[in-house]
Formats: sequence, structure tokens, C-alpha cells
Amino acid sequence: MEKWRFNSMLYKRKLGFKCRLSKDNSFSLILQNTNVNADPIITADFETQKYKHLWVLCEKCYGLNYKRLMKFKMGLCEYCGQHLRMSSSDRIELLIDPGTWIPMDEDMVSLDPIEFDSVSPDPIPLDLESLDSIEFDSIESELISPDPIESESISPDPIESESISPDPIESDYIESFLLDSIESDYVSLDSIQLNFVSSDFMESDSISLDPIELHLVPSDFIESDSDSEEEPTYIDRIDSYQTKTGLTEAIQTGIGKLHNIPVAIGVMDFEFMGGSMGSVVGEKITRLFEYATKKFLPVILVCASGGARMQEGSFSLMQMAKISSSLRDYQLNHGGFYISILTTPTTGGVTASFGMLGDIVIAEPNAYIAFAGKRVIEQTLNQTVPEGSQESEFLFQKGLFDFIVRRDELKFLLFELLKFHNFNPSEIELEL
Repeated sequence: MEKWRFNSMLYKRKLGFKCRLSKDNSFSLILQNTNVNADPIITADFETQKYKHLWVLCEKCYGLNYKRLMKFKMGLCEYCGQHLRMSSSDRIELLIDPGTWIPMDEDMVSLDPIEFDSVSPDPIPLDLESLDSIEFDSIESELISPDPIESESISPDPIESESISPDPIESDYIESFLLDSIESDYVSLDSIQLNFVSSDFMESDSISLDPIELHLVPSDFIESDSDSEEEPTYIDRIDSYQTKTGLTEAIQTGIGKLHNIPVAIGVMDFEFMGGSMGSVVGEKITRLFEYATKKFLPVILVCASGGARMQEGSFSLMQMAKISSSLRDYQLNHGGFYISILTTPTTGGVTASFGMLGDIVIAEPNAYIAFAGKRVIEQTLNQTVPEGSQESEFLFQKGLFDFIVRRDELKFLLFELLKFHNFNPSEIELEL
């Protein structure tokens, strides 16, 4: 009850100061008409689900940040300054000059190359003709008859063999109960409650259900067993993430201008299947490097990924080598300039390939960067991972990065690095 009251007070205070919703009659009626006898856990969870899209929870200080203001604050927590996750579209607006962004390969979508959700093939059919040629042992196939001597040696107890006559009252009760249960299609709720709950407890007013409150909880909020058993297929998950994020894949690639300097840029989006690297992600990054090689453009990649996409198997792992090969040709054979920006989280195959191959590697403060996650290491090696050993500040001391830069200073630093490597502003309009 105390937890429910605390959550209600917290949401009323935040919404009153941030959203100006304290004057909304509909919101106040929902909070005032909540019955005390209703389950506080269900009510609190329902209120959280109803308004969670308005807020972003800071993982460090657990402060609530109003989502509509996050873009103007560059995704920084207003209480502790923690760098929160940003969508790929917000990062493009942060780094690229307005009106200069031209996307590439937007029509590329993922398929199911290894048929991850396909039905397993039929087993090898049996050859019935070969079974006919097998001769079974006649001795083993015959039934073993019981020994007549042993069967006659044991005589049944006459006392035990006598049947006990049932009580006529009990037999009539059982027959009537069975007939009633067979004729009825289902057992009523009242009959179940009467078997387990005393009549004195049912007559009391300790349990009360408000029919109005029952309509406040939508049917989608209650999970059914049938929905939890059926997992969506890989293609269905791709479609759902496309609808949720408005993207076709876990990365956006294109060209634009950074303080009037033409650049080729790719931004990964963790909201799309954890930013996992599938065949389309690898192909789009490879094409970005090939285009930058042709046009002599610098490349900036913002990494936010959980690693290779397991639903595509070895096709996903192959993207590590494919991207690294095109990147090597871009850097060594054509003198290209590549800047890698690592954000929270960057793990798995992205860390093991193009994430660490930049001419300049930049990390955000307190970014989670690793190859294997903390839970995987602890379960595999049975060893505790030290706290903070997979954060950017600790890894910077080991020499993995060149800079740790705050998000509000990132664009200016990129501009200075590009000018230092002889990439100058240009007034020529970009085109693919």
C-alpha cells in the first residue's frame, strides 16, 4: 500500500510540474476514484503502463526525465548528467546540419536467410521391406504362461475376498454428484468458492470489487497463457520493430554536412532489435564505405549494438569480415579517414570489428563497452566481473580509446578533427 501511494504521489508531482496535467480533470478523476479495496499492485502497474511513454528513467540516479524535452537536452539526465540512450534520428539531428541529410539504402529490409523459424525436416523414412526379412526369436515372442503350481499354492483369503457393501446413503450422494457434474458444462465459481471458503467469510464485507474499476484495466494489460506460449517468428519481430521505430533496419546510413564539411555517416539504433548486426546492417555499412571511397569523404559511425544477430547465424558473423575488408581498402589503399563513436551499449561483434578500427575512437562518458556481457562472463567462467570494468572510463585508462567526450561537445570536436585532417567546408550541394 505504501509503494502504491508513493508511486501515485510521484507521478502526480512529475506530471503537475512537467506536463501541466495536474489541471486535467480526467487524470484527477482516475486518481480520486481509485477504490481503496482494489489491488494496489495492479492499480500502480496500470498507471505506470499508461503514462510510461511520457518519461525516461535514468539508470544511474533513477530520476524521471520528460521525454519531449530529451531531444533539446541532447539525451542528458537533468539530475545527474548521465548520457541516456538516443534514437538514431535524434543523433543525426545532433551531428548533421539541418536540411543536409540524404539517406542511403532505405529500401533494404531483412529476410530469413537461414529459415530460423522453419519447421524441422521430416525424419528418414523406414524401409518396411527390410523389416520383413528380420526373424525374431520365437522363444522371446511367446507369452510366458504362469506356473500352475505357484498359482494353486496361494489361496485367497476368504475374509479379504468378501466384498464390503457400500453405504446406501453415500452411494446415492456420489451418483447424484456425478450426474450433476456431467450434465453441467462447467463448474460455477460459487461452487468452487464454497468448497474452500467458509460462509461466514463470504458474508463479510472484506472483499469488494468495484465494477467501474474493472473496466479501467484494458484487456491487453492481462496476459494470457496462450499468448505467452506462442513466440513471434523472426519476420514478425522485424515487422513489429519496423512499426515501432519507423526504421527498416537497425542502422541509418547517408551523407550530410557537419558545419558545412561533407561527411558519410552511419548511426546504429539500439531500439531496433538491440541494434543487432544482421546481413542488411553489414551491407549498408559496406556500401557506405564504398561510397565514401568513391567520393573521398570522411566516415563517421555511431555504434550502439548488442552484437551479431543470432537469428541469421553465420550470415551475421560474416558481416564482421566483410565490413573490416571494405574498411581496410578505404583506409590503406585510398587514405580514407574514419571516426568511430562508441555509445551505450557497444558489445559483441561490433566491438570485435569496425567499432575498434577507427583512425580516431571516441567514447561517451560511462558508456558500456565490452565483447561479452557481464552476465555471460559470470555464468561461463563462474567469476565475478568487477564493477565498472566494462565502462569507458576504465577502458580509457587501458588505452582502448582516444577521447571520452560529452555529447554536447561532440559536434565541435568532430569539426576540429576533420579540419585537422584537411577536410574543409564546402558550399557544394550533396547528391547521391
